[in-house]
Amino acid sequence: EVLLERAVGELRATVSVRFAVLYAVFEGNITNEISDDFQLLLSQIRELSLSKSELIIDVANVDFCYSTGVKAFLALGQDYLDRPPLKFLISNKMWQITIWTIVGVS
Repeated sequence: EVLLERAVGELRATVSVRFAVLYAVFEGNITNEISDDFQLLLSQIRELSLSKSELIIDVANVDFCYSTGVKAFLALGQDYLDRPPLKFLISNKMWQITIWTIVGVS
């Protein structure tokens, strides 16, 4: 809860620009479920993003598994298909893997 509040607080302080970046670090285990906490964070991102085109969420201290991160990333991207392109960064520091993609069209 504290981490979510910190992330949302940082989001509110973000200056609006063209791209959005979503940071997430996840563990190596695989699951098909998106955690309730991450669902809550996504809903807060959606609500706060109505007036922004850049979202910077730093949840580096929260562990999300790989498939959860990708599923949440795709679900969030689906909401922005009619908005300016968003750039998402899903970074797993343990594996040194970074996935970049852009969704939506200008």
